[in-house]
Formats: sequence, structure tokens, C-alpha cells
Amino acid sequence: MPRSDVCQEPVVRSKTVNATTVVRPEDMKDMSMAQLRKLWRQRVGRKDPPRIRSLLLRELAWHDQQAVQGGVDAQTRALLLSAIKQAKNIPTHHSPRSRRTPRKQPRPKLDLVPGTKLVRTWHGRKHEIIVHDKDHFGGPFEYNGQTFRGLTAIAEKITGAHWSGPRFFGLSRVRSVR
Repeated sequence: MPRSDVCQEPVVRSKTVNATTVVRPEDMKDMSMAQLRKLWRQRVGRKDPPRIRSLLLRELAWHDQQAVQGGVDAQTRALLLSAIKQAKNIPTHHSPRSRRTPRKQPRPKLDLVPGTKLVRTWHGRKHEIIVHDKDHFGGPFEYNGQTFRGLTAIAEKITGAHWSGPRFFGLSRVRSVR
């Protein structure tokens, strides 16, 4: 059925329960967002309706179901409210305010003196990296005549897999090399 921008009232099969006209969910699918919002304000009367069509349809259908079959009994409502209160007190891992364990301190930056030579043996082959000044053209690390911005890129070039550069070269436990 083609839809137009003009707000047309669809043919709706409904029934009245407790002075509320209940619209079938199948008929709600043909209604425009403006009509659904109007229906929401008539039914719910509180807070703004959801902006996402699928959520709006679900909530309207739920309110209609509640009107026809009755809502949640007092005992179930009390149980749900208790569960909500408990859930609010449980810390979540993605909420920084509710963490109970302190965050790990960020790793200190490597402070390598220019001229330092890093040596690592990998699969029987010796690999040497020379540390240059931070402002060195192309990057502060030199390996096989090429310059790199970081040790991780060199570790990946050597191993063919992603590695933490500082860990690969044994620097992850060292705070400062001077």
C-alpha cells in the first residue's frame, strides 16, 4: 500500500476496553509516525514517545495488551521494583564511576637515549635496532637501514605477526633506560 506524506487516517479495526480504544498491532504498522505519536499521547500521557518506530510500536502494543489483560499484580510489581533497586547497586564494568578496583596506572613512556642499540635474537637470527633522536626524519628507530616510528612496527616486521614492540624487545618492565 503506497504511503503519502499527507496524514491519512488508516482503516483501523479496534475494540474498546475500559474506555480505551485498543488498536491491533497489525493496524499500527500502517500508521504514520505522527499518528503513532498522537496515539501514544492518548494512551500513555507521560514523557515523550520513543523516536524509533519499532520501539514506539512495541510500547504501544504493550500498553494495549496491559489494558486488555490487566497489568502486573502488586506482588510482581514489588518484586520487579526490588530487582531494579538491586541492579542499580551492582557495578557494571563499562561504567567508570562504579568500578571497585582501581585502574591500572598507564605505562610510562620509553625514555631511550639516542644511540642506544636494542638487540633481539629471533629464530636464531640477531636483530639490531638503533635509537635516534625523537625528531629524526622517518622516526626514532632504525632497523636494516629503514626508519620506523615505533618498536611495534619493527617487531611485526621481524615476526610477521602483531607484537607489542616494547615487550618484544624486553622493555615492558623497564621504567626508564638512562
